[in-house]
Amino acid sequence: MLERIRRGPQLVRFVLSGGVNTVATWLGFLVFVTWLPYQVAYGIVYAAGIVLSYFLATLFVFEHAPTVRGFFAYPLVYVVQYLLSALILAFVVEWLDIPLSISPLVVAVTVFPLTFLLSRVIVQRTSTPLEAVGHG
Repeated sequence: MLERIRRGPQLVRFVLSGGVNTVATWLGFLVFVTWLPYQVAYGIVYAAGIVLSYFLATLFVFEHAPTVRGFFAYPLVYVVQYLLSALILAFVVEWLDIPLSISPLVVAVTVFPLTFLLSRVIVQRTSTPLEAVGHG
């Protein structure tokens, strides 16, 4: 089954890796928000999620070899996404009164399409496909 998933469409693999990343960062958020303001807690888990996302995107989703250049370029996707996410987070918490425990999930679903497109562009422009380096 894992091999079938690995050979599935990039979008499906992106959704799966995003699910893993979302659950990991959501759980981290729930821990940090117990003693930090919600925006600070969100910022911490957001940064950790970028690192996890880079490795999942390069190796699993787009099947490219991670590079130093890619590692440092990849967060540019998330600078744009973070600014948008922070605004959406404030909106859903303060205006829509969505509970803190699920508000990061609402944000993640909302910004998903932009994240996929920008991630693909960065990975493909900063690294080599795994099959070209003998790992495909």
